[in-house]
Amino acid sequence: ISDLCSIFSSLLDERIQASSRMKGEQRIFVSAYQKEGMCVIQAEHTGGMENQAENESAENETDSRFLVLQEVIRRYRGSMAREKTREGIQQTVKLKTDVQRST
Repeated sequence: ISDLCSIFSSLLDERIQASSRMKGEQRIFVSAYQKEGMCVIQAEHTGGMENQAENESAENETDSRFLVLQEVIRRYRGSMAREKTREGIQQTVKLKTDVQRST
């Protein structure tokens, strides 16, 4: 549970921080579902997105939230993708659901 909370928190914090640097109406959508043995978590930020994808990429790779997110993804043999959509930026984290972890 704590790993999922870390992912939701990191993605949502990142989208909120990005929105604070933009003008105009904006929305953040967060979703989670299971598909083909993967837990899929998505965060999409819409509105005010001029050149935002390029600017965020370099900033976030040294952010502590990004490093925590990368560690959780590694533990669950997952992946993370960021893409520019018609309406904004979407980040997707996929985690394998069959990973056995020791506590």
